[in-house]
Amino acid sequence: MSSIRTVIVWTTILMSLFVLTACAVRDLEVSSLDTASTKPITVSSPVKAHLTDGSTVVFEEDVTVAAGKVTGDGRKYDVTLEPSVRVSSC
Repeated sequence: MSSIRTVIVWTTILMSLFVLTACAVRDLEVSSLDTASTKPITVSSPVKAHLTDGSTVVFEEDVTVAAGKVTGDGRKYDVTLEPSVRVSSC
């Protein structure tokens, strides 16, 4: 009986470690940018721009923020998140 108990204990320990290490935690940092700044800012991470009309533009790669505009290759989504058009600036 001792052998079976040992197997059960080790199996429980190993399965617990597997479950704990299988969980991935991703830290997301959100930063606001001053779009009125005259100095251009280049952002190399994905950018989501929320527009005053309720639509959202998602830029998956590099963008430049300068003089109140975000410039890059993006996709504009309406309020219902349906894709509408590709955009190069907003």
